[in-house]
Amino acid sequence: MMPTMPATDAPSSRDQEAEPDPLLVLSFEPAHAILDRFVFGDLRGEAVDGLQAYFHHHIYGGRRFERLDGGGDRAEVANVLTGTDLAALPLLSIRLTRDDMVLDVLETHAVQISALLATIPADVAMAAAPWSLYAEGSPAYELYWLLWSCRGVGRTTAYKLLARKRPHLLPVYDERLRRLLGRPRNSWACLWSWFQVQPERAAGLANLRDEAGDIDDISLLRVLDVALWMYTDRYGTAVRPTDRLAADPHQAAGRVRR
Repeated sequence: MMPTMPATDAPSSRDQEAEPDPLLVLSFEPAHAILDRFVFGDLRGEAVDGLQAYFHHHIYGGRRFERLDGGGDRAEVANVLTGTDLAALPLLSIRLTRDDMVLDVLETHAVQISALLATIPADVAMAAAPWSLYAEGSPAYELYWLLWSCRGVGRTTAYKLLARKRPHLLPVYDERLRRLLGRPRNSWACLWSWFQVQPERAAGLANLRDEAGDIDDISLLRVLDVALWMYTDRYGTAVRPTDRLAADPHQAAGRVRR
């Protein structure tokens, strides 16, 4: 039996529809405005500084999360959840304290996990993905709940395992980011619609990654995650007010390139 769906933040929407509920997407506008501030607006400098501090120094083990042993999405292991994938979790502050979690993930549910992974593309980024890859009943949705049903695997651990296996498609997401973004009701829909509404946002993230330097191998989703997480590490989960107009990706694109 699947666990009861939480009232908020479940990676689901109306069953297999082409897009999330428009009213749901409308509710994400405050979160989208916050994301734009980091990518195009007054918090962009903080984002670049945070990325450089995270990836260019040895303080943060998470800099190796996507890179460990060549990555969880490399062809030989893309459809298998491996011991290395579990070993990557402590790099993102997930403690492996329960033997039954290891057994559930690597043995008990291994066949089901691999079957679902095989139907989730490893070469598609969220910015180019159809909503059907995230909708209720999709393989990613089913895998999320299957992982959460494993003993010792909570919501955050499930998100991080999915991000390890499909870093371009499925984001790292934890309580810090949830609070920073105002607790959106559906994390996948929130981020997916942010990319879809204005395609310039993916290019803006790529520019951010370029400016940080030497992290071309890191997915755009992970770049966004680290930029936000580092802000919370320095300032907490409340975004400071701005005295500037809301960032506009159309206007900001020129500023980013200068």
